[in-house]
Amino acid sequence: MYIEEYYYKINRILLMIIGLWPYQNSTLATVQNLLISSILGSSIYIQLIPFITHECNSILVIDVLSYMFPTLVAVIKYYYFYMKAGVMKRLLEQVQADWNSLKDKHEREIIKSYAEIGRLITIFATMLCYSVPLVYAMSTMVPYIINIYLSHNNTYVHYVYIPIDYSVNQEKYIYVKLLHFFAFLCIALNTVVAFAALIGLYFKHACGLLKIASYRIEHAMNVEDMRPISPLEREYVMCIKIMRAVSIQQKALKFTDRIMSCFTIMYFLLIIIGAISISVSMFRLVRILQTNSDWREAFIMAMSVIGHFVYMFIANYAAQEISDHCNDVFFAAYSSTWYVAPLRIQKLILFLLQRGAKNFTIILGGIFIGSLEGFASILSASLSYFMVICSTQLTEEKMAK
Repeated sequence: MYIEEYYYKINRILLMIIGLWPYQNSTLATVQNLLISSILGSSIYIQLIPFITHECNSILVIDVLSYMFPTLVAVIKYYYFYMKAGVMKRLLEQVQADWNSLKDKHEREIIKSYAEIGRLITIFATMLCYSVPLVYAMSTMVPYIINIYLSHNNTYVHYVYIPIDYSVNQEKYIYVKLLHFFAFLCIALNTVVAFAALIGLYFKHACGLLKIASYRIEHAMNVEDMRPISPLEREYVMCIKIMRAVSIQQKALKFTDRIMSCFTIMYFLLIIIGAISISVSMFRLVRILQTNSDWREAFIMAMSVIGHFVYMFIANYAAQEISDHCNDVFFAAYSSTWYVAPLRIQKLILFLLQRGAKNFTIILGGIFIGSLEGFASILSASLSYFMVICSTQLTEEKMAK
C-alpha cells in the first residue's frame, strides 16, 4: 500500500498548493515558489513601511511586531522546508519502507491506527486553518451585501478591514490590497499547517514503531506457544523475536533523531520568535479590548494568541508522546517473563532495560526539551515577557504625562 494515496493524501495536497511536495513537477513548483516568494517578501516589506512613514514609538513597534513575528514563522518554515525537500522525501520513503517491512497482521494494524490518528489531526488542522480566511472574508463581504440590500449609499471600502498598513490610497487600491492580504494569509496559514502536519505524521509513525516494539517484547516470552518445540529451538525463536524488537526500537529512535537533527536551527529560531510573539500578541489584544477597537482586529489578535498556544501545545505533546512510548518499551521489557528465558535472552533484555533506564527526550532547537512540562515553561516565560511589556508601557505613559 502506498501511504500517500490515503494517509498522506491531505499532506500532499497542502504541500502541492505551495509548491513544496517533493514529487511535484519541477517547472510548476518553480513557478509556484517564485510567486509565493514574491507575496511573502512583499508582505514583510509592507509591514516594515510604518517605521518609515510614522513616528516610531513603543505602540507602533508592538503593532508591527504582532504581525511580523507570525509572518517570520511562516517564512522560516517555508524556506527551510524548501531547502530540506530532499530530506523530507527520504523520510517519506523511509516511512514507506517501514510499512513494507511489516508482515505481521497485528503489527500492520498498529501502524495503520497511528497513521489514521495523524490523518484525522491533519484534517482537523486544515479545516481550522481555512476557517480563519473564511471568517475574515465573511466579515468584509456580509456587511457590504446587507448594505446593498438596504439600499444604502456606502462604498465597499467602509466595510473592509485590513490589519496591515499598506500606506497607499485606501479607496483606489482597495481590491489590490484585499487580494494581496488574502493571498498572504492563505499562504502563511497553509505553510504552517502543512509543515506541522507532516512532522506530526512522522512523529506518529515513530510512535507506531515503538508500539510495535512493545508488542514484540510482550509476545517474545510466550512460553505456552513454544512448548511443542525443543529448548534449543525455543531459545533461537526467543532470540530472533527480541532482536526484532530491539531492531524496530532503534529504527524508531534513529528516525526521530534524524528529523530533529535536520530542523535544529529552525526550531531554535521558532522557539525564540514564538515565545516573544505570544507576549506581543497578548499585549496588543489587551490594548484592543481596553480601547474598544474594531471587533475584527480583536478577533484576528485572539486567533493569533490561541493559534500560538495550540501550536506550541501540540508540538510539546508530540514530543512527550515519543518519550512516553519509549518508556512503554522499557516497561514491556521489565514486565515480561524474562526470568524464564535462557541466559542469552536475558542479556538481550538487559540491553533494552539499560536503554530504557535513561529517558529518551526530544530536544527542540538544541536548547529546549519538548514535553508538557516544557510547554508550561514556555507559557511561564511568555507571561513574564508580557508583564515586562505591560510595565514598560505603563512607565512610558506616566513619563509622557
